Amino acid sequence: MRIAVIGGGPGGLYFAYLWKKRHPEDQVDLFEQNPADATWGFGVVFSDQALEFLRADDPETVDAIAPHMESWENITLNHGGDHV
Repeated sequence: MRIAVIGGGPGGLYFAYLWKKRHPEDQVDLFEQNPADATWGFGVVFSDQALEFLRADDPETVDAIAPHMESWENITLNHGGDHV
């Protein structure tokens, strides 16, 4: 099978990775508009619960990214003027 992934953001990259990992015989082409060395464009935020879900399905990826993650404890969320 040949698959085209449009966009090298988190969703596109992770889909391409998972598909190729599970179907190594398939061809996956990823198309991205930014230069290959560009490191801007998105940030990824994982809640503790999201990391638990990811670890249950793909512990290798969590092990690879966890040492490079940053976390913040003192965060205030303002929504409609209310502090949440």
